[in-house]
Amino acid sequence: MNSIDSFLNEKLGMNVVPTKLYHLTPAKNIERIKKEGLKPTASKSSLLGIFLSDDKFTAQNYASMYRDDSEFFVLTINGSLLNPNKIVPDNYEFPDLVSQMTDKEQEKYDLSSWVDSLKVCNQVAYTGIITPNMITKWEKYEN
Repeated sequence: MNSIDSFLNEKLGMNVVPTKLYHLTPAKNIERIKKEGLKPTASKSSLLGIFLSDDKFTAQNYASMYRDDSEFFVLTINGSLLNPNKIVPDNYEFPDLVSQMTDKEQEKYDLSSWVDSLKVCNQVAYTGIITPNMITKWEKYEN
């Protein structure tokens, strides 16, 4: 999240979507995504969404979850085109990281806030469709 977005979210309590969000996908999905976009799918945690990060490195780390793919793409999503009402907190990393905090630290975070999810784990889920025109960059990434 850039400094202006952070200021608006933290100081003014606004829910400003970062201008750039990242999503990792196996290369075999690229042609379909170019035609249809990204559609919410069920994750291991059962949340139906498209998982996004405001940190490119965090998105790249998910390559280790795939056993049979060695070639990936990191997609850059134009966050200003996303509907903020369809952004939800990450329901895997975020609650886990907050549960490891002291009680006093936990009080600072709302587990239902996607803004807090970005602060703690740099991840959120998008429950809408991300159309191909919302993807601004297709970057090859090899694990």
